[in-house]
Amino acid sequence: ASHIFVMNQDGTKPTDVSKAEGGSPAWSADGSRLAFVSSRATGDRPQVYVMSADGSRQTRLTHDAMHDSNPNWSPDGTKIVFEGEDGIFALTLRTKAVSRLTKDNDGDPSWSPDGTSIVFERTRDVPNSTNTTGMDQVSELWTMAADGSQPKQLTSPPVSFSGPTTTILGKDAFPTWSPDGTRIAFESDRDNNNGIFEMNADGSNIFAVTHPQGVDALPSWSPDGTKIAFARTGEPVLSATDQIYSDIDGSNPTALTTSSAGASQ
Repeated sequence: ASHIFVMNQDGTKPTDVSKAEGGSPAWSADGSRLAFVSSRATGDRPQVYVMSADGSRQTRLTHDAMHDSNPNWSPDGTKIVFEGEDGIFALTLRTKAVSRLTKDNDGDPSWSPDGTSIVFERTRDVPNSTNTTGMDQVSELWTMAADGSQPKQLTSPPVSFSGPTTTILGKDAFPTWSPDGTRIAFESDRDNNNGIFEMNADGSNIFAVTHPQGVDALPSWSPDGTKIAFARTGEPVLSATDQIYSDIDGSNPTALTTSSAGASQ
């Protein structure tokens, strides 16, 4: 089972802070707490938890029948938005109340630094005659107001197929706001590779940051907005485990972890 570790920004001193099963860690804006998901109490149904940055005070927040995933904090630290089944939900920490924000196949929510918007991934079915099911899926990036209103599509990745059962599809996923709110980083296969991309917050000026031989995923900004950390799979060989890298502009990705067990998120 995976555990949650904290390390220095240069990759040194990795420390197991969860000391129990957990995944999808997300820092609060002030760096004092981590939201995460764990199925330690449910067997196969991840729920949202929170703990102090040192791993103390681990507390379960959700008690639902869904598979909860990808928690993300509001900038003021009062709410956590997360992906549930068929939608995105918001949890108020003080009351533990959960409200539904969307009723679509949505996920990977990320709160804007000013607290007014949430960017997320929306997946929809598209016909694909080369697939045995006759259908496939494409993922686009959307924003909405913090209360779930005013949904707006930001990206429309190009869709292409290769058959008879192998598919190359447009996939924009795991968006995350830059600390100043002007840019969004995300992962995409829009150039027939799966790398890290950036765009303006309104969806304009999309460009590739990395060009991996394998897969780059799950970007996360440094607080000063100068670097992006991400998970890389497939280097130096395609069967390699995930490792954490960081990069400034795509020109010099640096491996921060080298464990044979791998590291991600």
